[in-house]
Amino acid sequence: MDIIRPINTDEDITDYSSSLAVLLFKDILRDNGLSYYENHLEVVANLVKGFLLPSEYMGSAVSAAFLHDAAEDIENIDVFDPFNNGTNNNNETNNETKTGNERTEGVIYLNDLFERASVQRDYICYIVNLLTHRKGISYQDYLDNLFTVPEQSMLRDLHILASGIKLADIRSNTAPGMGPNTIDLVEQYRKMHGAKEDELREFYKRTKVIDAFVFKEDLSIDMELFMTTLHRKFKAKIEANAINVLSYYIPNAENLFFNGYKETAKLFKLDIIRQALIGICIDCMRVYPGEDPLHVVNKLGENRSAPKVEGYKTVFSEVRDGVLNGIYEI
Repeated sequence: MDIIRPINTDEDITDYSSSLAVLLFKDILRDNGLSYYENHLEVVANLVKGFLLPSEYMGSAVSAAFLHDAAEDIENIDVFDPFNNGTNNNNETNNETKTGNERTEGVIYLNDLFERASVQRDYICYIVNLLTHRKGISYQDYLDNLFTVPEQSMLRDLHILASGIKLADIRSNTAPGMGPNTIDLVEQYRKMHGAKEDELREFYKRTKVIDAFVFKEDLSIDMELFMTTLHRKFKAKIEANAINVLSYYIPNAENLFFNGYKETAKLFKLDIIRQALIGICIDCMRVYPGEDPLHVVNKLGENRSAPKVEGYKTVFSEVRDGVLNGIYEI
């Protein structure tokens, strides 16, 4: 890895965060074969910019958006909760997240890289830590932690901001056109004829088809197996993601943004947040693996027991009515 420098005093935190994200993710591609930075991290950061109202947290939130996957996906990069010394187990310290008492030798911590960013360092690192899905924690527990908002006002603001970044992350992941870019990937694969086994193994790992070739016990070029596995794994991924989002994420997110905390109206443009949730709902219903998602989704997970709030129309109800009235198509 190239040398990673800390932020300079008075350096713009979003410029630094963007450059750091470019450096950390420079060799990483998405399932569609495009740059992880340009096709996801930059997209998420731009969505967050569009979601936010001006506040003292705006620069920190956009910076966290650029780096929201850094500790989770990049080897030897980590972050810890700057407000948790490991001695307090109440909700305000997010005891399911990493603390500064758990440092590992040889690991670069975002907390240290942002040391000269003053209070914004703590804002950024708290948010990124919340957004990091750590090994050994189930995805539902990870989201439960995100949606369990602390009582302390500043931590509550940061928690809600993290939820907004997660919304942008999911919007990026569910947007149309996220299928594998088989033309570019196949061309890359075709050029690997004559490559050494180690090179092929790394390519299979990077394109997430390694298991199929290991099962075959032959890493040599097999165009049919490569393409079949590429599409099968992506199809399974987006279907599982759609179920999670429709049954759990959307009802909890809209409850937080619209029925939970008054702070959301001070931090976010709630009309844009709602449109993002509607877009996510529609896109997930289009790839839902079962028949008749219009009726099935209403009985999934959190939707099944969601209490009705007087005067509030749920995202799912709006989408359902829109489909029935020909406004939306799934």
